[in-house]
Amino acid sequence: STTARLPLPNPYDCAFQYKYAAGYLRHKGFEHYEISSYAATPDQRSQHNQLYWNPDGQWYAFGLGATSSVEQQHQMKGGRGAAKRFVRPRAMKDYIDWVHNGAMVTEEDVQQDDGIDEVRNNDLDRLTDVIMIRLRTIDGLDLDWVDLHYPGTVETILTGAKLGLDLDLAVVEKSHIDHSNDESHRYGTLQLRDPQGFLFSNSILSSIFLELENQS
Repeated sequence: STTARLPLPNPYDCAFQYKYAAGYLRHKGFEHYEISSYAATPDQRSQHNQLYWNPDGQWYAFGLGATSSVEQQHQMKGGRGAAKRFVRPRAMKDYIDWVHNGAMVTEEDVQQDDGIDEVRNNDLDRLTDVIMIRLRTIDGLDLDWVDLHYPGTVETILTGAKLGLDLDLAVVEKSHIDHSNDESHRYGTLQLRDPQGFLFSNSILSSIFLELENQS
C-alpha cells in the first residue's frame, strides 16, 4: 500500500496561518516573545533559551561539540569585552585527547580542522549573531548595547533596516525615561513588529548583514 502525503501549504497560506496563530494566541493572553515561541506570562518564558538570547549571556557546555560562551576582550576599537565562544571537540578520539590534555579549544581552532563546521569568532560574525538572535525576540536589539560594544555600527544597522522601518515592519522604540544628557541611551531598541515583521525577518536581517559586510 502507498502512504498518501498531504501537499505542503504555499507561502501565502503559511503567512496567513502564522498571522492567524499570532492573533489567536494574543487574544487568549499569550505573549509572542520570540519568532516561534509563546508564553502565558513573562516568567513562563523559556529560561534556557533566554540565556542564549542574551548578548551578554555566559555559560559552560559539556560533551562532544558543546559550545561555551565566556567573556573575552575583542579587538574592535573602543569596544567593550564580549562573550567569546569555546567549543569542545566533536570527534570522540579528539574529545578524549582534549579531556586528558585539558586544553581549551576556541572556535578559531576548529576552523582549521577538516570535516568540522566553520564557526568564527571575529567581531563581525559575533555582531551578526547577536543581531539575528535579538531581532527574533519581541524585546529586540538594544542599539545602545551595540554602540557600546561595536562602535560605529548602529547607523549601518539602521540603514540596513530602513525598508523594514519604512514599511512599518520594524520600529525603533525610545526609552520613556529622559536620557538627554546620557550618551549611553541615545539610540533605543530596534524591534520587529509582531507578526508582520517576524514574517519578513529574513529579508530585514539579510539587508542589515549586507550593509555591515559592505562597511567592513
